[in-house]
Amino acid sequence: MKKKYIVAILLGLMTCMLTGCSTDSIPSFHAMLFGEEEYVSLGYDPSDYVTLGKYKNIEVEKSVSDSDVQSALDSMIAAGDEKEVKSSDTVVKKNQLINFDYEGKVNGKAFDGGTAESQFLRVGSGKMIDGFEDALVGMKVGEKKDAKVTFPKDYRETSLAGKEAVFTLKVNYIYKEATDALVAKLDSTYNTKTVKAFKEAAKKELESQNEQQMLSTAMSKITSEAKISKVPDELIKKIKAIQSKSLESQATQSGTDVSTLLGMYGMTEDSYYESIAKERLLAEAVAQAEGYRVTKQDYEDKIAEICKSNNITEADYRKNFKSATSDNASLEDYIVYMMKYEYFYDLVQKTLVKK
Repeated sequence: MKKKYIVAILLGLMTCMLTGCSTDSIPSFHAMLFGEEEYVSLGYDPSDYVTLGKYKNIEVEKSVSDSDVQSALDSMIAAGDEKEVKSSDTVVKKNQLINFDYEGKVNGKAFDGGTAESQFLRVGSGKMIDGFEDALVGMKVGEKKDAKVTFPKDYRETSLAGKEAVFTLKVNYIYKEATDALVAKLDSTYNTKTVKAFKEAAKKELESQNEQQMLSTAMSKITSEAKISKVPDELIKKIKAIQSKSLESQATQSGTDVSTLLGMYGMTEDSYYESIAKERLLAEAVAQAEGYRVTKQDYEDKIAEICKSNNITEADYRKNFKSATSDNASLEDYIVYMMKYEYFYDLVQKTLVKK
């Protein structure tokens, strides 16, 4: 995943250098409607290099659970630090929202990420490893207790997987449960006045966030199923001409060099450019399969749209492109690819099958 993130970040930087980070997209379809010639020749046939898998009607899970919504409500209550009980005689019950500290050790030694203070947790939510939350049930406010647990064999941190650990737990206090009055007092995000209204607003936002995750999952599926036999040399040259300066700029801003920057994400310059080339080839192959072509009129409309949305003249836009890229970089080629990728992205989004 990190490789995808750095590619996305650096591609985003390129766009910002040219336009001020507009993401507006109005695909045009002159070529598809009127059979006009493609404005920019690729110099290669994408189908010679790409065997597409399924790229439309991708099935993805659409799941915003009640526990997700409850977590949003709990986060608001915890942020407001709304304490319910301070008495040392009060014991923790399952399904209560508590504030607690913990310190974990394996073989008597603390480990990274194993210690934290003033954390909130709805006991019994299943967010912690097996045995952890059960140990909290019955503890008194202010009490400390050691709990023996075992990390799952498939635990994400492999150095801890399958190992026994001892967590020293301390319950600081129990939070108030949500009421309409409490929501009206605390909700500055959605400005709701009731628990029901807050949950509805939170669910809507979570679904919106989930939409982007679903699309990301779909794009990953499409990429993994496509077979790319080779990346044309001329494509690598085009990408280097467009991206090399922005890559150097990002490295400078990070106080390092390109090799070190990419090395942090397990990439080399060659693998970085190849990653972009493969994404481009895939988009071009889908556009070709769907009969989507970009004409001169499409190109001119897109340039006008970009300049208008960023309050910049075409002359200044071209000047920015020239200063941000190598001498042999082609603005026409860059814009045509952007349009094909937008077409690909929109096609995937519009045909998602949400289960």
